[in-house]
Amino acid sequence: MTLDIQGRTIVSRGEGWLTAWVGQEYVMMSAETGTCISLSETGGRIWELMEHSRSVDSLCKELGEEYQAELGVVDHDVLVFLENLQAEGAIVATDPAER
Repeated sequence: MTLDIQGRTIVSRGEGWLTAWVGQEYVMMSAETGTCISLSETGGRIWELMEHSRSVDSLCKELGEEYQAELGVVDHDVLVFLENLQAEGAIVATDPAER
């Protein structure tokens, strides 16, 4: 079951993903399924920032500060990115009310 990801949603890395920087992209592979995902530099940074579970809001805030980007744009792009990772089974999203 997938959760509708929102700002308060807590996200964390899924288990069993091997990752490495290859040039300017971040390559991920699921040891369980063999799925490979190639991330841009920004996508790789998001993955790094998810080393520990955190809210989407805090993730977006930190990215906005690092990249000096408008928060509304960051929010939208990060939500789309996280939804794609969730569809691949690369992240776990939980509702903070259920914790």
